Amino acid sequence: MTGSSLAFRPSATTRKLELCVVNSNNIEPKSERRFLFPCNPLDEKQADEPFQDEFIALKDAGAKCSVFDFDDLEFGFKPKPKIQPDDSVMYRGWMMEPNTYAGMVTQIKAKGGQVLTNVAQYTQCHHLPGWYEACRQFTPETVWYPLEEDDDKYHKLKDKIALLDFDENPYFVKDYVKSNSDSYGSFAASVEQAMDIVRRISQYRGTLEGGAVLRQVEDFLPDTEVRYFVLNGNAYGPKEEDVPDMVKTIAAMVDAPFYSVDTIMRKDGTLRLVEIGDGQVSDKKTWPLERFVQMLLDG
Repeated sequence: MTGSSLAFRPSATTRKLELCVVNSNNIEPKSERRFLFPCNPLDEKQADEPFQDEFIALKDAGAKCSVFDFDDLEFGFKPKPKIQPDDSVMYRGWMMEPNTYAGMVTQIKAKGGQVLTNVAQYTQCHHLPGWYEACRQFTPETVWYPLEEDDDKYHKLKDKIALLDFDENPYFVKDYVKSNSDSYGSFAASVEQAMDIVRRISQYRGTLEGGAVLRQVEDFLPDTEVRYFVLNGNAYGPKEEDVPDMVKTIAAMVDAPFYSVDTIMRKDGTLRLVEIGDGQVSDKKTWPLERFVQMLLDG
């Protein structure tokens, strides 16, 4: 099971400016929505490298786009061009914890703008516990343990995980958002392995966001994962083909403006839900740029 969200922002010292030229002459904007991107630290008039192609395509289509300094978000929010009163802002950028997102929403509203996705909706899709119960029938059985403030050494967390039965089935271990990204992987066949993964996630990211999540392992077919998006209740796929019924059902069940839906095929031929993520911080993955941008404009 792979992560649904865009990675944390890498250090500016490792970057190179790579501008993309996109032919978007046949894309037409439908709304006056403003798209908000983190800027490239090497050129503050451009979007950060992973989002530059979307930024150019949206601007070429006549959409309103602004960039801001992601590193200064907590100290000062100065998007350029400025957010105008009554702008409906859709963020496209690096993922952030709900408290940080709440701070950005507050600053957008202070400038007279509105947001497509409020803080509760962002958290609902960004953190697994927010969407799991609604989609339980479609996704592997899962348990989670919120991180307690006085459990910085994870002793209490280990005691809770020790109550699980690892003899019958290994678990896929992650926090509320992401799995372990190093070579150790995220599959645990024992309490000790689960705790090793928890500590690796915490070490790499600086925190265990939300808490620990353990998901039962199912037998998935490799190379069958597909990302769909739901925007304002409408489900979209990377190709013209029909969106699966399961995704349409999820779109009717999960009440949020914009989110990604990752599916995968189990070996018995059953389509399963890997996870949901907030659409603003979800990579377009295999989507053609033009199709993805058109969805943003039409939705």
